Amino acid sequence: MEQNLIQQLIDLVTKAAPELWRIARLQVLNHNVMDGMIGVAFVIVCLIIFGLLKKLKDEDDLEYYDNAKHTYAKKDKVAGAIYVSEDAVKGWKIAGWIVISILALIVLCNFVSIVMRFINPDYYAIEILVGLVK
Repeated sequence: MEQNLIQQLIDLVTKAAPELWRIARLQVLNHNVMDGMIGVAFVIVCLIIFGLLKKLKDEDDLEYYDNAKHTYAKKDKVAGAIYVSEDAVKGWKIAGWIVISILALIVLCNFVSIVMRFINPDYYAIEILVGLVK
């Protein structure tokens, strides 16, 4: 029943205002492209955060006890590493993983929206047209 009503509405709109229907379908495509670009941007941000988290090193790891000399010695710093205190490493890693998790959830929701609009663009075009009437 509902499918027949939707099909009748699609037929009415495509016959009465084909240009309006074309624009609404194009807008659905624009929403998909925009959500895809947002998703790609968030994935890039997640990769950058992940890379920074891998570079975090505990500054206490630079010191070690040299048994031969019976003294503390310093190791050479690793190129590209970011040395901070042990507590800061833990805090930044927790915060980083929280941000990555939130962004990953947003990307997943965007991906679901893209797939839904890709599978049934006519429904979302009707939704856009109904939104114009309100």
